Amino acid sequence: QPPDESVCAGCPRRSVGRAFLDTTLINVVYGLANLARGQVTAEVTPKTWWNNMKQGWVWDLDDFGVNQIGHPYQGNNYFNAGRGHGLSFWESAGVTAFGSATWEYFGETNHASVNDLINTTLGGMALGEVLHRTAWLVRDTRVSGRGRLTREVAATVIDPVTGVLRFMSGDASL
Repeated sequence: QPPDESVCAGCPRRSVGRAFLDTTLINVVYGLANLARGQVTAEVTPKTWWNNMKQGWVWDLDDFGVNQIGHPYQGNNYFNAGRGHGLSFWESAGVTAFGSATWEYFGETNHASVNDLINTTLGGMALGEVLHRTAWLVRDTRVSGRGRLTREVAATVIDPVTGVLRFMSGDASL
């Protein structure tokens, strides 16, 4: 398929660049949310970025909820930035790894953590694909009106990134 076309009627147009841009924006949103909550680890600067790159990878000791729920959920957002821009599963996996790695180096003052990279990427791929497919089971791009809107809103609750992209692009109301 040509790079600017969608796979099916109602499917998102393919855009690799926008998937990476949105993943970067997702990291900015998470960073600002952490700053607003007063987390010291969110006070990043070019100096902390350089320190993270010099330090190399460590193994962190975050609690179970952070590592096994929080990281996969954040990774799911990266993954669905890819899926929401018409990328395949494996292309979206690459976007997820990019989002996770850039967060580890640039999103927090903690040293980059290999277990966070693994949990965010692999967990994000697994959770993201489940939520992506579930949301598409709820959507029905063949209908219009109130039924279409109700289904699009419900799908957005399941997969917020793709839902927001669909509303922003106008795909949710075609």
